[in-house]
Amino acid sequence: MLVGVFDGHGEQGHEISASVSMLFARFADTLAKLAEDQTVNPEASVPRHMAHLFAVAQDGLERGGLAEWSGTTATLALIDAEAGVVICAYVGDSRMVICHNQKVLFETLDHDIDHTAACRIAAAGGEVRQMLVSGIDARRVFLKGADVPGLAMSRALGDMQASFCSVTVAVKFCGMCNLWWLAGARAKFPKAV
Repeated sequence: MLVGVFDGHGEQGHEISASVSMLFARFADTLAKLAEDQTVNPEASVPRHMAHLFAVAQDGLERGGLAEWSGTTATLALIDAEAGVVICAYVGDSRMVICHNQKVLFETLDHDIDHTAACRIAAAGGEVRQMLVSGIDARRVFLKGADVPGLAMSRALGDMQASFCSVTVAVKFCGMCNLWWLAGARAKFPKAV
């Protein structure tokens, strides 16, 4: 099963997140078949195909003209309940959390603007400033000397203007295995897991 979370930002954010979600949904069966294929190594082939899917999404956003000042986060998880494996690919700050028996086993790290990202952004000619927006105090990316784009993350899909400041589409991957309890959850809630 493929699950995803997409959180658009900017004026066209809702439309961008919806279109990326639909694109990823079209490839859900392909990714699931790869994970089940015994002739390939899913730990290698699935991330490669996920990375390609993120690249296709970015290319479509750039060509579509909506992503100049808008974009979306994307967190995608391929869950093989029978094998007890989860493979995740993400950009942005839509966090994936895996819990069992009310305990957090794993969570992705938000692509906020840490020291490494701030250095990369400064080297590309951008600025990082702390700013309170809508009650959220965060480090944000700006074009040098400008008040835009004000993005509070170092990775996202779309956001073409922010890419000039080195906001990147570089996908982060993570995975977990030996989640034996997923098979039981699938039997109990076949549509949810």
